[in-house]
Amino acid sequence: MIEQAWDEYRGWANRARELKRTSARWLNLAFMCGILAAVLGAAATQVPLDFVCGASFLAAVAAAVAPRRLDTRARPLKR
Repeated sequence: MIEQAWDEYRGWANRARELKRTSARWLNLAFMCGILAAVLGAAATQVPLDFVCGASFLAAVAAAVAPRRLDTRARPLKR
């Protein structure tokens, strides 16, 4: 009986470590996307309008890569 309980505990502990790694990976990805969005947004304000890759394109890309929400515990946005 103790062995079974220990095996079950180890299974849940492994699952918790896996979820922690996955969560950290997603948080890092969202952070990097936020940085990229900030850089592209700043670049969009500095680029001349007649540039090949215009300011509106950079702003659109910045909006596309910006993380929508970092707090996963919050309720979804109402539309």
